[in-house]
Amino acid sequence: MPPPAGFTIFTRVVEICVLIVGMIWVFGYLGGVGFSPIYKGENTNDPSVIFNWHPLFMALAFPICMAEAVLAYRAPIATTADKPQRKTLHIALQSAALLFIILGLVTTIKSHTLKRPTPIPNFYSPHSYMGLFTSALAVIQYMFGFYAFAFPKLSQKDRAASVPIHAFLGKTVLVLGLATMTTGIQEKTTLVQTLMKPPGGMYSPYFVLPAVLELLLMVTGIAVLFHHTGPAKSKDQGNDESFLEEGALGSHEES
Repeated sequence: MPPPAGFTIFTRVVEICVLIVGMIWVFGYLGGVGFSPIYKGENTNDPSVIFNWHPLFMALAFPICMAEAVLAYRAPIATTADKPQRKTLHIALQSAALLFIILGLVTTIKSHTLKRPTPIPNFYSPHSYMGLFTSALAVIQYMFGFYAFAFPKLSQKDRAASVPIHAFLGKTVLVLGLATMTTGIQEKTTLVQTLMKPPGGMYSPYFVLPAVLELLLMVTGIAVLFHHTGPAKSKDQGNDESFLEEGALGSHEES
């Protein structure tokens, strides 16, 4: 049996805490967000306020939208939703996650490009390589899901054969996204330590908050995946496979 309702509530509290702690870190200690670089003198600026959108967008993408998409069949927010409604919710959450991923990438590239006097290189670290791989896999997974399940172009037999792969890749994208966020937080923490040299030593909020954030990401991944350790609660609720094998989006065809 899946975890009790109380555990699902705990999972969502952790997801929300990721966003809250991330916002406290960004707005309280990293300078907040903006749409243009801060002028620092002739031909010198600070585009960090543009970059700071990046962790916020990724927090919305993975531990919020992507995590909820993985939960959409087993423990949806709307517990009374029927199969087609849960399928629609799953697609909507995946779409939102993909949008936030794209926005996160755009803000990073923009902040690097606008840096003066010398632009910051793009895609130079393990975090950026992991991010590119995860983003590409998310796009592939999304497109295949639409092709196979939302407006299916595959036969019932081929859809059934594709379900385990689709479900596995969905969980893989979530785990990779959370892991990539962790490497990004650590990279940012190192830069803060090196460039900003904030007061308070290593136990200041500049470093404690990102550490808490990394722990919350770890708990989010464990809690979400734990919902998939057993069969669905009942035949009426169905399982991941029965939801995905059904017909096109909005169809009330029973599997």
